Amino acid sequence: MIAAALVSAFLGEFVDAFVILFTVILAGVLGFVQEYRAEESIKLLKSLTSPEALVVRDGKEVKVLSSLLVPGDILLLQAGDRIPADARLLEALSLQIDESSLTGESVPVEKKAPRFTLLKPRSLTGKT
Repeated sequence: MIAAALVSAFLGEFVDAFVILFTVILAGVLGFVQEYRAEESIKLLKSLTSPEALVVRDGKEVKVLSSLLVPGDILLLQAGDRIPADARLLEALSLQIDESSLTGESVPVEKKAPRFTLLKPRSLTGKT
């Protein structure tokens, strides 16, 4: 396009050359603005996708980044929360999980916490 503007100017068509240059500059500015807005949107989306989890650590409720979860953390979940990691249910009341992104199911799946039983301790020899 710039070459076309130069040829137009060389041939004495200054109005055409100006229109071509103006169009090139306008396209560059608009492209820059769109790219800047897209990058800002991506930054915002990335900040939304790094979820925090409410966990119990040392007997206190603490919010931590999901990337900092460790085995032994107890997750406290509320309606609408995203589950940030693999977890074992300790207690649940009317819990339904949307697993559509994993299984393709369109209906939420009901989950129940297993009942824990205390087992008799065994000795190393296997005798009780």
